[in-house]
Amino acid sequence: MPFYECLAIHDRRSNGWTNMTFIIEATKDDHRTADIRSSAIDAVILARKLAADGFAVSIQNPAGRQYSADQFKLLLTNESLN
Repeated sequence: MPFYECLAIHDRRSNGWTNMTFIIEATKDDHRTADIRSSAIDAVILARKLAADGFAVSIQNPAGRQYSADQFKLLLTNESLN
């Protein structure tokens, strides 16, 4: 299991407190990165910065749905959490 998935699972189980976890994955050439943010807006800000630097970026919402760069604006609506 990838490191970021372990963090997301741990986050969701911590003391009954549910933390919304957005996973940002980015790849460019040989470089791959995964970051975690607790809010959609923070995830989109980071993802857009990475995309501007030439990375191919996707965001996974707490429900497990993947969003590509052209769909990031959907993460800023309530529908993305369903």
